[in-house]
Amino acid sequence: MQQIRNVVAVVFLVSVVVGCGAATAATSGGPPTANPTATSEATATRSAAATASPAPSPSPAFENPYDLVVGMCFDPILDRGDDALLASLIRSCKEPHLMEVFGTEELAATPDGTYPGEADVDEMAWTVCEAAFLEFVGIDYDRSRLSASYWWPTEAGWSGGDREVLCVVEAHPDQPLVASVKGSKR
Repeated sequence: MQQIRNVVAVVFLVSVVVGCGAATAATSGGPPTANPTATSEATATRSAAATASPAPSPSPAFENPYDLVVGMCFDPILDRGDDALLASLIRSCKEPHLMEVFGTEELAATPDGTYPGEADVDEMAWTVCEAAFLEFVGIDYDRSRLSASYWWPTEAGWSGGDREVLCVVEAHPDQPLVASVKGSKR
């Protein structure tokens, strides 16, 4: 909504400036087209004013990590303290991005519902992601040039019902991805 107001304000401002220029020329004692140089300067000024303000960029789209789906490309917003994924800035896979989701899966709950321990959950998560990587990218992770990472439920999350594993291809910030890795066999 704020962007619409900004566009209306810019259009209004350009209209006022152009309108004032025309009114000044009309009230200065001669017709607005009496001086060809002034007319072409006014036209150049209007053209410059029209092209000087770029179109507003679309609002960034943020996504809750639990709402990410396979094939989404994004830049992560991480907790500085523990690298937990707080949110995701959604990107088109055709523009530079740091991560792409290649797998999500819910881990099976233990029979008694207790947290299996970080090492076991990590191992279960990697098993899920390794299989998803092969299916999505088309090559075994061990033979790939890509880097992958994943998030798995913490003990606190597990006790609250979180069982989701999120598997992502991860690019180095200096060399972001610029296309989807789906089927790339990279």
